[in-house]
Amino acid sequence: MSDRPRPRTYSVPEGQPINAPYIYASSFSVQATANDVTIVLHDTLPLAGQDGVSSDAEIQRPVGIIKLSPQSAKDFANLLIEAMTRYENLYKTRLVTDASSER
Repeated sequence: MSDRPRPRTYSVPEGQPINAPYIYASSFSVQATANDVTIVLHDTLPLAGQDGVSSDAEIQRPVGIIKLSPQSAKDFANLLIEAMTRYENLYKTRLVTDASSER
């Protein structure tokens, strides 16, 4: 038996806001190893050209990192697919991305 303390679990009373950081990401990258999956969230920022006018160049600024076990990553992916299917059905639209067009 371990002497390490058990991690605390937190619950939020119904109707109360969740006290967690809000992160907006316009893109992301994924890296996977045998032990975990890392998702790096990015915000895309435009770059101005030499004349001060906006150019086609942009940078991706990391804004957050999510680390999951492979099983949790699979569960997360399934939840996202279900959520997006409900969104598309509700708004009568089909979201097509580069990744979905390759399938």
